[in-house]
Amino acid sequence: MILRGNLEEKKLFFIIVTILFLSLFALRFISLESDPLLLKRIGDAGDEGYWIHNAKNLALFGQFSLDDWNPFILSPLSTVLFFLSFKAFGVGFFAMRFVQALFSCLILLLMFFFVKKYSNIKTALISVVLAGTSITFLAFNRLGLLETGQLFFLLLLVYLIGEKKFFLSGLAFAIAVLLKVSAILYLPAFGFLLLFELFKGRAKIKQVFYFAAALIPAAAIYAAIFAFFPSFAQSFFGVTNPGTTSLLNFFFILTNPLFQRIDFYLLFLFSALFLLGLFAKKRTRELNFLEYSSIIWLVVGLAAMPFGDFSDRRFFVFLAPMAILAALLPTVLPINFRDLIGKIQKHKFFLLLPLAIALFSFFNPVFAVTLPDYYSFILPIAFIVALPVLWYLLRFNRVAAFLVGCLVLTTAFQAIFVLAGEFGAVISKDILKLAVFAGIILLAIFYSRINITENFFRRAIYAAIGINILLIILSFAFMANTLYLESKNLGIPNNKTLAGAFSQELSLENKNLDLKIYCSGVESNFNKEIKPDYILVPIESNSMYCDANHFGKTRLVKEIGLFPNAFSGEYRAHLKLYEIIK
Repeated sequence: MILRGNLEEKKLFFIIVTILFLSLFALRFISLESDPLLLKRIGDAGDEGYWIHNAKNLALFGQFSLDDWNPFILSPLSTVLFFLSFKAFGVGFFAMRFVQALFSCLILLLMFFFVKKYSNIKTALISVVLAGTSITFLAFNRLGLLETGQLFFLLLLVYLIGEKKFFLSGLAFAIAVLLKVSAILYLPAFGFLLLFELFKGRAKIKQVFYFAAALIPAAAIYAAIFAFFPSFAQSFFGVTNPGTTSLLNFFFILTNPLFQRIDFYLLFLFSALFLLGLFAKKRTRELNFLEYSSIIWLVVGLAAMPFGDFSDRRFFVFLAPMAILAALLPTVLPINFRDLIGKIQKHKFFLLLPLAIALFSFFNPVFAVTLPDYYSFILPIAFIVALPVLWYLLRFNRVAAFLVGCLVLTTAFQAIFVLAGEFGAVISKDILKLAVFAGIILLAIFYSRINITENFFRRAIYAAIGINILLIILSFAFMANTLYLESKNLGIPNNKTLAGAFSQELSLENKNLDLKIYCSGVESNFNKEIKPDYILVPIESNSMYCDANHFGKTRLVKEIGLFPNAFSGEYRAHLKLYEIIK
């Protein structure tokens, strides 16, 4: 009877897990043609069409390159996958987004088996649910952007290193780079992981060379592209050089738009608590591969980001290690803040170091600090100014807890920020940030009294998943199809040339040829000979795109509204479609 009962429980558990995975998979494919979920910026929808340009040209017109915009130089393997998807499903939004949606399902499966191997089924399921219900992760999975595929092969890389299959892990990294060249920015993190494996005696020098040897094909392919297509290489360097200075500013990392998403910030919060718990329990020498590989991926990877371009898409791949560390948080619980504070009193360096880094980031004389949105810096600057006062008021022994309070209350702010931006509430972000910081000061002592136990963690996880599910429900409830419908009913004949804002997406369902034409900026000299039949012009002022007068005599065909706000119904993007009279 006991055996039969155990078998029935296992069968029920298997059914529940299967339903869970199928539900998470379904979220990635339901109404895949619809407008992107919870847009953090319009560019996320506008950029996905860029990457399919060469694949779409080949599928529709039989020619790989028809103008000077050739994204395959940045993403040769992604271009191949897009082409295969177009051949399988036909050219359209579903085919454009199918590849990344499929990769996202593979990520969830791989994460489950990876975590289960070094921990247990419960922890594996928690990591999968945290990642799978993340609205940020889901939004990227349902777009034609390339980061989801990148993340799968980076996660596979780490898994293979754990299996001591170094050549295959190097091959996984090479594939990630071929999917999109920006994957090279994560080499410091994975290089550090390899060195750590050498230090621990889990790897030999020749195995590290195997990893490096696997990168040769990717290097050869990019070398061939630049050698045989020098004009493409020239356009690549022209397009990707924004003329801005890379900043050695570590606080700038946390002002990235992705950290303004409640789900992403919650994962960061749980990861930070895991690291605090490690410090409190002195477990750093007992870490297994899952733990220290995730820590290295997150910490070293974030530390290397100031030497990149700070695009929020570069931070997307850190969702995987954060979900894993968040799920592992119970292994370092309970966290007794009195014990932790006592340890920090003996190691004040751990507080002085981030303060020194912050001060250097803001006032260093070598690297120019440009502030595209200086209000993003109110919170860290105020913290730096107030830290000496707080140090005195809290009498040393609650500074660590105060830092955790900062994380918790800033997370609350991020929730308000995201919901206000998405659902139309009118809130002054500037006043809100200052008010939240004041709240941090007032409630720091309260947070210093919290001891994080497994029950506390369980409630926090339920809350995080609940917030994710609420955002998913709201996103699907207010889902719109403006981009797909406008593309399908654009009102221009087939096989015409179309240029301007959102031309890549709006030419997708009607099988027209889009041409990438800018009238100012880095691409002002491109496509001088090309005269499109139609031009899309943003109604809002945007100097990068051509206006109707640039092409002489024109006729207004229609006005287009895209991405309605969930509550107000106002469109976030307004375009005018003009026919160019030749």
